[in-house]
Amino acid sequence: MAVKCYYFDVSTLTEAQYGAALAALPWEERRQRVGRLLTAEARRLCLGAGELLAFALGQAGATDLTLQRGPQGKPALAHHSDIHFNLSHSGTMAVCAVADRAVGVDVEQPREIREALVRRVLTAEEQAWLTAQPDREAAFLRLWTRKESFLKRTGEGFSRAPDSFSVLPQAEDGSPAGFAEKVIADYRVCVCCEGAETTQFLPWAFPGLPTEAQADI
Repeated sequence: MAVKCYYFDVSTLTEAQYGAALAALPWEERRQRVGRLLTAEARRLCLGAGELLAFALGQAGATDLTLQRGPQGKPALAHHSDIHFNLSHSGTMAVCAVADRAVGVDVEQPREIREALVRRVLTAEEQAWLTAQPDREAAFLRLWTRKESFLKRTGEGFSRAPDSFSVLPQAEDGSPAGFAEKVIADYRVCVCCEGAETTQFLPWAFPGLPTEAQADI
C-alpha cells in the first residue's frame, strides 16, 4: 500500500452539513467528545478530523472501524492489523496518514518560536542548524513536525524526550523511517514512515461541498 496522507480544511464544513457530519461519525465516543467541546471552532475541528479519519480508513479497505489503543495509547484498528493510521490537526487543518506499516503524521500552523522550547526539544546539533537558517520559524516547524511524527509513528509520544534524537534533514536519526513533507495553505505537514517517499498528499472535502471548495483546500 502506498502511503497516503489526506487533508481537510474543516472551515469548509458548513453549518448546514454539521448535523449530517455528526450523525455520520462511526464512533460514539467521538460524537460525545464533539458535544463536550466549548467552542464552535473546536467542535468543527474534532468533527472534521473524525470524518476525515473514517474516510481514510474506508479508502484503505477497512470494513470494521472499531478502534483500540496500544500500551502507550496510540489508537489502532481492532480488526485490521494490516492497516496503520495516524491523525493530527492544527488550526482548521486536519490530516490523516494511512499505510500498511507504522506511520505517524503531524501538522502545525506557523507560530512564534519560544527560545525556551527550542532549548528543551532540540539537540545541540539541531540548534546549530536552526541558527544558520534564513527563516527560523519555518525551519523550527520543519524539525518539530519531524520529531512529533516520528514519536507518533513509534507510539512513544513524549514519553521519549524530543531532544534525545536528531531529525536533521541531512542526517535524520538513524532509524529506518523516512519523512515526507509538504506545506499546505501555510500549514506544514510531515509524514514519518518507512518508505515515506511514496507518500501521496490528497485533499478531501465532506460530501456535498462544491467542487471548487474541494479544489481550494
